[in-house]
Amino acid sequence: MARSEEPPEPPEDEDSFPEEVDLPDEVLEDYALLLKEELRARKEEIPSHDELQRQWINLKIKQQKNYARYVFWLICLYLVTVFGFLYLAGTDCNGFSLDNSVLIAMLTTTTATVLGLFHVIVRRMFDANGSTRKSTPSSK
Repeated sequence: MARSEEPPEPPEDEDSFPEEVDLPDEVLEDYALLLKEELRARKEEIPSHDELQRQWINLKIKQQKNYARYVFWLICLYLVTVFGFLYLAGTDCNGFSLDNSVLIAMLTTTTATVLGLFHVIVRRMFDANGSTRKSTPSSK
């Protein structure tokens, strides 16, 4: 579409802008088409609800994997430390000894801590059916 007339340039001073401008219908139609095309392009840029939902789930899965990895290494370090104390206490290495009640308390609390951490993390991250938990952006 060829334009027969260009729209007038806005004046520098707002007060000198005319209240009404008579533009040819062709110019108005061209401008309306440009606005419609721009609106259509902007609507295409906005992600759909399903796309946002997929992005949210992918981000949550990525965070769960990182969190699970950190907890795994924390539990491993914790267990190695406890077994190191047990080994030192059992071999009387360098005069290191612990009372039997201390060893029993350490083993009991270690077992409870490891199982509790595992249970809380798995329960928090996943439902009983294995799907991701209910905290999505639309549920708030």
